[in-house]
Amino acid sequence: MKSGITRKLVTYFILVILSFAVTIAIIFSFSYRRQTKETIKTSLLHESLMIVELMEEKQTLNLSREEISSILSSMSLEDVQVWVVDPLGRISKLTPTKMGMGMMRDYSAFASATRNTIDKVLAGQQISSESLRGVFNQDTLTIGSPVYINENIVGAVFISASSNAISSISNIAVRQMLMATLIGILIASLMGYFLSKHFIKPVQAANHAIDTLASGQYNLALSKTSNDELGQLSDNLNILSSRLAKSIITETQAMQRLIKDLLELSKLEDPDFNIDKQPIEVHDLLSDTCRSVQPLLETKKIKLSCETQEGLWRIEADHQRLRQMLMIVLDNAVKFSPIGSTLTLKAHQEGNKVILSIVDQGDGINEAQLKTLFVRYHTTEGNGIGLALCKRIADRHKIQIEVNSEIHKGTHFSFIIPLA
Repeated sequence: MKSGITRKLVTYFILVILSFAVTIAIIFSFSYRRQTKETIKTSLLHESLMIVELMEEKQTLNLSREEISSILSSMSLEDVQVWVVDPLGRISKLTPTKMGMGMMRDYSAFASATRNTIDKVLAGQQISSESLRGVFNQDTLTIGSPVYINENIVGAVFISASSNAISSISNIAVRQMLMATLIGILIASLMGYFLSKHFIKPVQAANHAIDTLASGQYNLALSKTSNDELGQLSDNLNILSSRLAKSIITETQAMQRLIKDLLELSKLEDPDFNIDKQPIEVHDLLSDTCRSVQPLLETKKIKLSCETQEGLWRIEADHQRLRQMLMIVLDNAVKFSPIGSTLTLKAHQEGNKVILSIVDQGDGINEAQLKTLFVRYHTTEGNGIGLALCKRIADRHKIQIEVNSEIHKGTHFSFIIPLA
């Protein structure tokens, strides 16, 4: 996984930069070529005007090649042609012999091919043309300027540069940009490698945490190194670990309670098992039970209402087991009662008996369930041991249990306990 993520991140870095570089190179190439052409056009115009000024100064069209070369030497372009046309359309080529783009030697054909352009310049226009393909062996950029002597047009000067010069300058710039792109890709690859190593550390830690959870170890704590999605992943894994640990603890405690209840039930079903009965006061039993049930009530915001008569009621019983009996019923009452409802605990005396009642506002118990309410393992929820254990405790104390229930209204448990 480690090398896979690193390789992917580096590849993504390179692809993004390469795509960006290719797009920029294409845009730059067109833009730079156009800019270069404008620059060369301005340079040709400048050189053309310098030649015209020299001709007007010397009052002649016949400049020497040395003079032309002196003017052109300031240009960075090598492939340049200078040619002059007199008013009769006769052409003379002034470019030094070693320079040139292969201008055709048949000047009559040349004049015919450029007749329209020449006429415009001899009429006093300054032209810029890229359409003299029939004149040279390659595409050119040509500037034509009229020559005035004594305010009369006596000829025209044409200066042409090969488009290869433009392409050459553009190609140099593109090559430089490609070289910069390659260097950028190399730098991006190194940065991508080290950044990916930095980015995948939290992922590796999370993966190790998941492996740890899968192996059954839940006491892990990932350190949060950032506030982004990876930091949130660490928090979520810590929460998951904590919840799994709590769930396992809860299930273990439930299993312990089940085993304890089974052991208690087995003891109570054994006729030889003696219960330690002692005189206890019913109000003390109720107070102890109310304190024990409070945490259960708070989980569902259930109110507990105690309705007891005044009096001193003593019974012979095992205090802890009677408290356990009542807590089993109260636990079920809380489980099946709606949030915010009221649970009522009543106590009153009838003759030589005291009656403890637990009344809830839950969904109620149907007739079929009432018949098997105290039968072991007959339950819709839980382990089916609680009420069976409750019944065995009651039987060992000669306590009678009565259950009345109405669907959607609630259930009423009554414990009829003989007084001592």
